[in-house]
Amino acid sequence: MPTRFLLLFFSTLLLMQCKNSPSQKSAASQDEVALPKSLQSIYLNNGAIFRGIEFGQRKAAVKSAEKAALRKSSSSALEYTVDIDDESFADITYNFTSGKVSKIQLDFYSKNRSTTRNTYNDIVKYCDQKYKKRKSLWDGHYNDTDFTIFTKQLSKSGGQYGFYVVWEEL
Repeated sequence: MPTRFLLLFFSTLLLMQCKNSPSQKSAASQDEVALPKSLQSIYLNNGAIFRGIEFGQRKAAVKSAEKAALRKSSSSALEYTVDIDDESFADITYNFTSGKVSKIQLDFYSKNRSTTRNTYNDIVKYCDQKYKKRKSLWDGHYNDTDFTIFTKQLSKSGGQYGFYVVWEEL
């Protein structure tokens, strides 16, 4: 009888350990990551994937949710621009597949090299905390949709320093 009890006890303990040790970040833990103040004017909020937009939304929903100035509209993309400060701006592109958001791209530009570097580093730190990190990108999950995020710093072009961030549905 004591052997059976010990076996049951250790089996239960093992199951509890497996259940409580997450192998990857869950959506709940992703939502708990605070958006750094330095990124609030870019992200606007911490909701959905980016700026309140999520994968699978239709073009009309993006148009009503996005507060930046619409630059260009086509059947496969909406392009916006937003001034961050006197020296920095961002272009935001929402790409559509079958009429639904499938990719989001942020292109950030600044005349100030340190602003660009600091903003880029803040985005990398934020993604490191919020998403599952792989070698040079991150994996995320939101509302039953898996996606990947990657970034790249750009060299100085036309008097501007920049980088881009891409969120792409898997």
